[in-house]
Amino acid sequence: MSEKLSKKYVISRKLLVIGSIILIPVVLLLIYLVQGFVNNRVTPLLKSQFDVDDIEFVDGEDFSDFSLSMSITSYTYPTSEDGSKDGSIVFSYTYQNTDGRVASDVTFKWCVTDYWAAYCSTAITTSSISPSTTSTTKTKTLSTLAYSNTNGWGVTQKITDCPDVYVYLDYDFVDEYGTSSHNTYILKYKFLDIFTGGRKTK
Repeated sequence: MSEKLSKKYVISRKLLVIGSIILIPVVLLLIYLVQGFVNNRVTPLLKSQFDVDDIEFVDGEDFSDFSLSMSITSYTYPTSEDGSKDGSIVFSYTYQNTDGRVASDVTFKWCVTDYWAAYCSTAITTSSISPSTTSTTKTKTLSTLAYSNTNGWGVTQKITDCPDVYVYLDYDFVDEYGTSSHNTYILKYKFLDIFTGGRKTK
């Protein structure tokens, strides 16, 4: 009887050891993966670039306080890891007050991000804009798009050739009913949805 119990005990110990050998690396791998996903979040990076504590994201196509059309007219790939040949993106944006709505003193900033590289470019700040009932178009260039970045898993990842675009807006607003407010939004645009340059340059 004691011999059978002893054998069961030995088998149980072996199973426990083998299970631990398998389980511990799996748990560590899961922790590593989860930590990477958490560290890759772009929201903290955007908060830092736009100097805000809270973010209300809006799909660029759903924004309607005033007419705002974004397009990427030119994109040059970065070709050097040492920063000597950074990439660049040329943005064109058209804005206008419409439908009796009036936006004024608009702080306008934008940047690009890549989730998998845990990357956020330096934000470009324009001078304050005041939309009118006449359509106005302006162009700005982001000229410091990096080649690569160390992501949340500690791996150096090349920046995607289709980075997401984020636009920060902070402005005074009077709606069509005469109600005043101060609004702050961050608009998100998918690169391919607003890229009009035809062919990206390497």
